[in-house]
Amino acid sequence: MTQSKTSLRKVQSHSERIRSQASVHTASHIPYGREFVGGDRNVKFQVILTPDESGGFVVECPAIPGCFSEGDTEEEALENIKEAIAGCLEARRGLNMPLTAEVREVEV
Repeated sequence: MTQSKTSLRKVQSHSERIRSQASVHTASHIPYGREFVGGDRNVKFQVILTPDESGGFVVECPAIPGCFSEGDTEEEALENIKEAIAGCLEARRGLNMPLTAEVREVEV
């Protein structure tokens, strides 16, 4: 998925803000085929969905550094992140990078 420079800047600015309004969702049914895990199956990733100040939503996948997308509605943003996750995984694999980063929970 290709994003314009304006969209990319908007997404990056969101990633730097405190996510007080963010919600965590699970992006399910992401194709994660043979080239990734050795079989045809889907894998679930948690994503963070944040309302955008100018409308719409920004969504990121913390398990995949730099994996962001957006949409006019929650549903559109969640669908778009599935495509972004698949593209990020493919690109990271092609560059021989780890597919994901470890995400941990901490108690505060």
